[in-house]
Amino acid sequence: MESSGYSPVHFSTWLASQDWPRLRSQLLRFACYVTRSRSMADDLVHEALARALDPNGDPWRPEVEPELARHLMRIMDNLHRGEQDKALIRRDPRHVVAVNERTLSPSETPEDLALRKEQDTQAMQRLAALKERIADDELALAIVDLARDHRFERPAEQAEATGRTIDEIRNARKRVKRAVEALIDEERATAVLEEERIFS
Repeated sequence: MESSGYSPVHFSTWLASQDWPRLRSQLLRFACYVTRSRSMADDLVHEALARALDPNGDPWRPEVEPELARHLMRIMDNLHRGEQDKALIRRDPRHVVAVNERTLSPSETPEDLALRKEQDTQAMQRLAALKERIADDELALAIVDLARDHRFERPAEQAEATGRTIDEIRNARKRVKRAVEALIDEERATAVLEEERIFS
């Protein structure tokens, strides 16, 4: 639903005043930084633009955020972090690749396969970063490894597999959760610094 401050005429004027070549360059630099992938960066920029230009999406409000680039970067950051939150622990790239090999649609293109490979690589990197952060916590490491197997997702199942008590498992899961949250916060902070560098 359009807000009372939205005016198609004013919005068109705001858009026409933008330096689009410079704006696209800024957006691609930021998107490449957060995704580490040019093809994923292009998709992220397109999705952010679609949302920012849609009155029913996450439209740009110059009276709230004067710089369109910053508004778009916020959208991109939210989109990308949302995907990270879903995939950080539970997504095992080896399982994903195995499933893809068995269920690949005939209509899937080489570009689709390349994108999957890039996403798998990112998931492996994030999992490695998590395990490095909790390297001195033997039980937390075991929880992370077990969580990648759907047979051992629940505390009771993990307690049986490790020979630990339910309370020990629950405390270890809390430590894993805090480590995940810390990694996400660090990535977001780094993205903010990169945004500031782009504008400096």
